[in-house]
Amino acid sequence: MAVKGSTEIKVGFFVFIGILAILYLTFKLGEEAFTPKDSYKLYAVFENVSGLAKGAKIEMAGVNIGKVGNIELTPEGKAKVELLIYSKYKVQEDAEAYVKTYGVLGDKFVELKPGFSKNYLKPESMIANAHSAVSVDDLLANIGPTVEGLKELLGTEEGRQNLKILVANIKEASESFKGIAAKIEKGQGSLGKLVTDDSLYVNLKETTEHLKAIARQIESGQGTL
Repeated sequence: MAVKGSTEIKVGFFVFIGILAILYLTFKLGEEAFTPKDSYKLYAVFENVSGLAKGAKIEMAGVNIGKVGNIELTPEGKAKVELLIYSKYKVQEDAEAYVKTYGVLGDKFVELKPGFSKNYLKPESMIANAHSAVSVDDLLANIGPTVEGLKELLGTEEGRQNLKILVANIKEASESFKGIAAKIEKGQGSLGKLVTDDSLYVNLKETTEHLKAIARQIESGQGTL
């Protein structure tokens, strides 16, 4: 019985060690997934990074150059984002950072737009120009009052009549512009003649040459003037 109990203890011990090893490897692999080994850290502070998560891609010109690290709240109430840039890529000092979305309702990512500086940011540096993504909620909140105003305007008989008059005026103006363009193409009117008559262009060119000649004479001290 003692031998059997000792064997069970040994088996249990090895199973326990195996579980610990698996947990350790899982943790290290997960850490590597979020923190690449061959990378350096940059930082950017945004007004709002709603939807941006740790591990999101960092792109420049459509190329994946890193991953988003930790996201923290600053004392000023802004979001400080850790940017893990792969070591083989450099970021210029005047580069700009944007929070973007894949498609309309896709995942958030950080896009870095290169600048014109010949100097590059050193590890642990801060990207000076950071722009938050446009919030869909804010956009809808701004559109809402406008839509309500249109509803209120078009809800009255006077508003509907004003809209009809406006559309009629735009249509009439469009027809007038079409007529003017047709006359210009046919060479009718002063503007049409100026556009289509080559002799006017030739005379204007000759006059310009004469004026240039007079200017050269004045500069060289010739003539009374």
